[in-house]
Amino acid sequence: MEFEAAVGSMSRGFLTFSLTAERIRVYWVWGNREVCPYCRREKVVQDLLYREITSTEEKRKVAEFLAQMVAWLRDTDERDFYRTLRQRGTSWSVMVWADRVCLWARGEDIYPPWWDDVWASIREFTGDFSDAVVPGR
Repeated sequence: MEFEAAVGSMSRGFLTFSLTAERIRVYWVWGNREVCPYCRREKVVQDLLYREITSTEEKRKVAEFLAQMVAWLRDTDERDFYRTLRQRGTSWSVMVWADRVCLWARGEDIYPPWWDDVWASIREFTGDFSDAVVPGR
C-alpha cells in the first residue's frame, strides 16, 4: 500500500508526502515559468526528506496508519470536498493505493473530519513541515 497526500496551490506549489511500509518521501512540486513565461509550466521537484523505514515498531505504526486511511476513505460519503474552483485557494488531495484500487478524497478550503488526525500522523513520521516554504520563492 502507498499513501500520498498533497497540499498547496498552483501559484505556490504543492507539499507532497509519500509513505509506504518501506520508505517516507516528502517533496515540493511546482511549475516553473522562468523557462518561458508564455509556455506551459515545467515540472520542478525538490526533495525535502527521503528515508528508509527499518524499525519494526515504525513499520507497525505505518501499517496501522495505512489501514486507518483505507477505513476513512472507504467511509467518505463525499469524496470531492470542493466549495469553489478558484485558483487562489489551498487545494488538497489524499490517496491510498491499496491492491489494485485507489481510494481518494480531495478538496479546496474545506477539510474532512479526519484531516487533523492525518496531519498528526504525517508529523509523527516526518517531523513538522508546516513552516516549509517553496524553495526559490
